Order: sequence, then C-alpha cells, then structure tokens
Amino acid sequence: MQTNASTILKHVRGGNSDAKQCVVFTHGWGCHAADYHHLFDVLKQHSPDFQYLAVDLPGHGSPKDICPEANVTSFAISILETVRQLNLREVYLAGHSMGCRLISKAWQQARQTHGVEIKGLIFLDGSSFKLRPKSEISEDSLTQQEKSLRRIQLFQTMFSDNTPEDFELDFLQHLGSLDKTYIDGLRKSYMGFDQDGLEDVLAKIGRADVPLLSLQSTDISADNERVQLKAGESSKWIELVQEKVPYAEQRVISRSGHFPHVDQPEEVAALIIEFVAKHGSP
Repeated sequence: MQTNASTILKHVRGGNSDAKQCVVFTHGWGCHAADYHHLFDVLKQHSPDFQYLAVDLPGHGSPKDICPEANVTSFAISILETVRQLNLREVYLAGHSMGCRLISKAWQQARQTHGVEIKGLIFLDGSSFKLRPKSEISEDSLTQQEKSLRRIQLFQTMFSDNTPEDFELDFLQHLGSLDKTYIDGLRKSYMGFDQDGLEDVLAKIGRADVPLLSLQSTDISADNERVQLKAGESSKWIELVQEKVPYAEQRVISRSGHFPHVDQPEEVAALIIEFVAKHGSP
C-alpha cells in the first residue's frame, strides 16, 4: 500500500498540550478539518484535560501525494503515521461519516503498529452503503457534471435549521474545489469497504472490548433521503453497531442534520468530554 510516511497530515490543534490523552478527529468525504472549528470553539470553553486535533485528509487539504492511491487502507495508515510522528499517546480516534470507516480501519492497522495506542473510538453520524435501499441510483452512467450536481443536491439535504449558513457555503465551495477523479476513487473504495470489510472490523472492535461512543443524528429513508433522528429513535446504523459492539455507548443527537458536531457542538462536546474522562487514565 503506497503512502508517503515521511509527511504529516495538515491539522489544527488545541487543548491541553501537556495532557497524555488526545482526541484525533477525521472528517468525512469531501469535507476538511475546518469543519470541526465549531466543536473546537466549545471544547476550548470547557478546557478539557486532553489534547484534540483535526486532520486534513489527502486530497481534501493535505497533498494527494501522501496517498497516491486514494483508498480506505492508505488513508487509515496516513492517520496513524500522523499520530505516530506527532508522538501522541493514549489516542481516541473520532470520525465523521466516511471518517467512521477510516478510524475503524486505522484501529485495525494500529494493532500491528508499534507506538500507536488507540484507547477508544468515537463515531459521528456513521453509515454504511450496505444498509441503504437497493434502489439507490448508480452514478456509473452519469457524466462528471451530473455527478457533481447530484452530490451538491444530496449534500444540501444534510444540513438542518441549526446548520450555520457560513458552514454550508464553505462546505459546498470546498467540495467544488476538489480533484473529482481522486475523491471519486476514494468514494468507490469506502463503498467497497462497506460491502466487504466494515462489519468484520466492527465485530473485531466488539471482541476486543474497545471503548466506543457512537453519536447518531440521521438515518437514510427508503427513498434514499437523509432524515433527522429524534430522541429515542433508532436507525439501521445504530442497530448494526449494537449487534457488533453490544457495549457501545450510543446516543441520538436530535435537532441536527448530518453534521452533529456543527449543528449541536455543545451536546457533542459534553459527551466526548464525559467519554474520555470515563475511559482515560487517572
């Protein structure tokens, strides 16, 4: 698997630099590290006893040549290499959307990687294409322009009334600036991982008794539309996590679209602080 291990992913960082524990946030497909600034602003107000940083994945803010092959495994390795080279210890990996796949794979890779200790995992509105309706429209027959238009339309349905307007504008502008061939390759990779690898990795996480916090805000309807969850509701993803990782700490983040860390940063920050305090070293 080709990766340029000598390069650290671009990142933004905050928190207690002397703390042993660190939460490393990974964004989703078409996103970037700046998506976490709303959450980081809240974390800064609470002064938690841990470091936190958000990475820019290759082709999304970091150079593509860090991972010439845009796939789940190479991206997971690039995250671990950044953790290792920054000499971070007692790491919690947090991932949003596609980032849930990447941090799950990174946890699996870390079991064979010396010097990287993954203390726990945090999912932010995870999903799997394997759980989606079979009627989902394939993009194979669409032109590049049609693909781009369709994705922008789909992403606009991921926002809620609580999504800041500046975030929506920044997100759509960033998505439009990316190398479409490169990120399409990544998308195909994680869709394949959903079909052939994700459930197996989740089962391994469950057997290893790794602390897992899963914060879910949406589900995919029978019409392939993203719908917001209300308190007490379940989803196909929640059920999958419960099956594979029965002890997982799962919470529904209501009044949120697909970006709970943007729409409800106070609630997400409080749950992450509580999770790290519960499972971290004294």
